[in-house]
Formats: sequence, C-alpha cells, structure tokens
Amino acid sequence: MPNEWQAIDTAPRDGTRVLIGRFTGNPKADKEGFCQVDWFRTDYAKNGFTGFGKFNERYWPATHWMPLPPPPSGD
Repeated sequence: MPNEWQAIDTAPRDGTRVLIGRFTGNPKADKEGFCQVDWFRTDYAKNGFTGFGKFNERYWPATHWMPLPPPPSGD
C-alpha cells in the first residue's frame, strides 16, 4: 500500500517531500524516534535527507519513509 512505512533505500531522491522516520544511531540511547517532513538533498553542505532539520545522518539516520498525505481541504 502506498501509505505504509517503507525502507529508506526505496525513498525518492528527486527532491520530493516525504515523511521520514528517524531513530537515534546510538546503540546505548533509547530507541525512540521521530518523524518529519524531509527531502533528499545533494547540496555540498547538506547531503541526504536533511530537509528542514540539520540532523547528522550518523546520529539520527533516516530509516523509513512514506508519502505525505494530501493537505486539508481548508473547509
């Protein structure tokens, strides 16, 4: 189904905004994660799924993704 979490290696890398799931890369830390709207970037200073955040992929690697839901109708 298109609105289920998928492995990050299947995520689009064309600048499409998607919902990204991140979990700490530290095995001693808790396993809590978070979600954010993100997109794949290839800028010199920001490479990977950095989006609006400035997350270090080493410590907060993107692990899953899903398409964004449609926006509200505004009614």
